[in-house]
Amino acid sequence: MRAALWPCALLGLLLATQTARADAAPQVQTASGPVVGQTVDGIARFLGIPYAAPPVGERRLRPPAPPVAWTAPRIADHYGSACPQLPRIGPGSTDEDCLFLNVWAPVGAKDLPVMVFIHGGSFNAGDGGDTTRNPNGPGPRYGGTDLARQGHAVVVTLNYRLGTLGFLAAPALDAENRAHTSGNYGLLDQVAALHWVQDNIARFGGDPRRVTVFGESAGGISVLYLLAMPRAGGLFQRAIVESANDGTAPPLATAEAHDKPVVAAIGCDKDDDAATADCLRAAPVSAFLAHGGPLPTIDGHVIPNAPRAAFNAGFFNHVPVLIGTNADEGTYFATVAEKSVGRALNQDDRQAIEARAFGAHAADVDAAYPPSAYPSPGAALAAIVTDSFFACPSAAVREALAPIVPVQGYEFRQPDPARNFPLPVAPVSPPDIPLGDAHTTELAYVFGHDGEGKPLAGHDAALSARMIAQWTGATAGAPFETFAEPAAAPRDFGEAHHCLFWASIGGPEALFVSVPRH
Repeated sequence: MRAALWPCALLGLLLATQTARADAAPQVQTASGPVVGQTVDGIARFLGIPYAAPPVGERRLRPPAPPVAWTAPRIADHYGSACPQLPRIGPGSTDEDCLFLNVWAPVGAKDLPVMVFIHGGSFNAGDGGDTTRNPNGPGPRYGGTDLARQGHAVVVTLNYRLGTLGFLAAPALDAENRAHTSGNYGLLDQVAALHWVQDNIARFGGDPRRVTVFGESAGGISVLYLLAMPRAGGLFQRAIVESANDGTAPPLATAEAHDKPVVAAIGCDKDDDAATADCLRAAPVSAFLAHGGPLPTIDGHVIPNAPRAAFNAGFFNHVPVLIGTNADEGTYFATVAEKSVGRALNQDDRQAIEARAFGAHAADVDAAYPPSAYPSPGAALAAIVTDSFFACPSAAVREALAPIVPVQGYEFRQPDPARNFPLPVAPVSPPDIPLGDAHTTELAYVFGHDGEGKPLAGHDAALSARMIAQWTGATAGAPFETFAEPAAAPRDFGEAHHCLFWASIGGPEALFVSVPRH
């Protein structure tokens, strides 16, 4: 009898071992090959999955190609390389093999909503992972464990090409395709990642018919472009835009004129288009990193029209949208400006910056933001940046979208917030620009942890839970909601941010807080 029971016991032991291994190392067969992840606190995570072929050699400065298939299980337990960038948010990178994404899913997930995050970084820095080596402190950490658990959702983060390698526009590259356009490769990477989600996310327990794409800063602006891109149609069903503007970008001809000196500086201003393109693909990565960072372009093909113009015309991907900003976005950038010169900004700095940014309207800006209303010239500039570049453009996007699709706005106000992202340190003590609810500070509450990966506590945890519920619901709640603990008194958003004033003179097309050198 013991001999008869032994095979059963052995089989039970083997099954138990297999189950334990499955819990520790879940395996999913993607369309490109099998991946083996990890299970941590009831969440299966898969890191560093290729969603496109490495954009190297002949693939550099071209639209992304499908990933190279594999057959042996790929161990997906660490983030892939960040795309090439200088050490600004993280340690920097020169590795072009960087088109990876990451997935977090509750164990046993089936048909859950999907949240796809696009990171910020001015289109020239950042990645979709957990960056721990930063000059200003821990973070950002985009790990999706807390968001997946609390939001009961499948979370995806991704890398995309940045700077010159992601957005260079040049006639030599136009000549290679029927559309006669170039640039916007980083945005095309994002579209490729969304296609990967459609093809694969059900295998991780996500519902490809319930995809929300969300992003912060340059990631939020990316979401606006995705809304305006016909080729992104059907790839997501909801959109969330955090701390963006209205997606202002130059037309192709302007971008190519701007980028022409970059091509020359790389050493590739050749006599014919083919030679120029070959040179650009052979140049070292360091040459691209040393010469500025082109941005997205309204090329009439990938991006047919500027987002706000597309929204006003009704020609965009019609999905519900949640869009908002932080109450003190500009304090981040004004403090960076102070840090760059090692002192507090003075009134002369303020006037020089305003003159360069607004020209004949500089005096009008001074009158709308009188020095007596602010503790310092730097604080006044911070308010101007908040209103002109973030709050009012985002409000204009809401107004353009509202007649056509469900749209909800928010403002994040938490004067002493937890931090997921490294904030700049003022060069004077005490700081003359209180950071408050600065640019990036909502990220800790959206992802549910701070820059050290620690869960939030107390009021911060309660606010985070509320925001995660809102983000995973995307369009639930009142037409306009202020996220704060305790709830702040209602106010007129447009009046508080001088939006009628900015509509009358127009805001800047780029941030303007760098201090002129005298």
